[in-house]
Amino acid sequence: MFEISVELVKEIVNVQNVVLGYCHGFCFFAHFSIYKLYLYNDLVCAAYAYKVENGFAAICCQKSYAAIFIAAVAKSVPGGKKIVIQDFLMKAYAEGIRYVEFTDNVKATPEDIAEKNKWSEELYKATGVIVRWNASFKRVDDPRENAERINDLIQLTSTGMPGSIVGIDLLGNERNTPALETGYLIYAPLNASIKGKHPQKNTSYLKRTIHAGEIGHVHNVRDALILGTDRIGHGVLLVNDPVTLEYARRKQLPIEINLHSNLKLQSIRDYSEHPFLLYLRLGLPVSLSTDDEGILETNISNEFAIAIENTDISYAELKQLAYNSITTSFASEDVKKQLIADLDTRFKVFEEKWLPVLGGQISVLQGS
Repeated sequence: MFEISVELVKEIVNVQNVVLGYCHGFCFFAHFSIYKLYLYNDLVCAAYAYKVENGFAAICCQKSYAAIFIAAVAKSVPGGKKIVIQDFLMKAYAEGIRYVEFTDNVKATPEDIAEKNKWSEELYKATGVIVRWNASFKRVDDPRENAERINDLIQLTSTGMPGSIVGIDLLGNERNTPALETGYLIYAPLNASIKGKHPQKNTSYLKRTIHAGEIGHVHNVRDALILGTDRIGHGVLLVNDPVTLEYARRKQLPIEINLHSNLKLQSIRDYSEHPFLLYLRLGLPVSLSTDDEGILETNISNEFAIAIENTDISYAELKQLAYNSITTSFASEDVKKQLIADLDTRFKVFEEKWLPVLGGQISVLQGS
């Protein structure tokens, strides 16, 4: 009988990173980014591909055996999931990443929250990367179960100082599962708690993000705003809703952009169609992310490379993306100050090195 060991987990993770972890060397901008990553810690990562019916699912699954196997191993081996996360964080640190928000199925129990807090402390000591967690809610889950779980989370995150659980996230296929209808019973209680109007008088510190505007109805971003979201994931279709776009501009709505994912899952037909640079130039605090990097074969360096190769984005705008990734994170203000100070120092060192080398092309670094 084949036995899965901790050593095998480590070996498979190393193989996966060789296969999937390619990086564009010139894409130094990624070294200054924080990170948001979605944990598919069981075989739902395979089902995720079926968001698209037009042939991509088969290609995606063929290329994802390593990612799926790692996910299954991480779930079945005691401590396997943490090993996978730590391996990822060590490689992220080497790439310059200093903060990661994982979206994961956080259970509404004192034990699971205590475990996540413990993991965050241990992972920081082991890797140097600050780890925070967003509790995921799926659009297709039983609304009553979602409502019960969010109320339990509100109660558990309303006592004492904020821990490593910093927010909630509504995710899943947007087709036929609009944000307002599927998210109301989750976000309404949290909104009431944040405003101090929860029936149990609990005041939660949890932030709110929602996957919206990737596919499905054009008004999903508008509905997410009605639900009180602090940040949007994807937001591609927002460009087709000019009233909501103007409201988002005035509200300074943060948007996580996933370029490679949006192309592969057919939110756009070509990178030139992606509205992220329009959003950025309108003043929206846009940042780059990867969506599900294992199944989609990307990483944060690749996302920046795509932006550079397919748009006229400037160095100053690339820097702004990096700073936006910190200011729009759900980290505490103290952590944000720490990350910004570190980022300032690293940009200073980088520019002092490269400005003399570029000579007459100094505007490449200094231009807007």
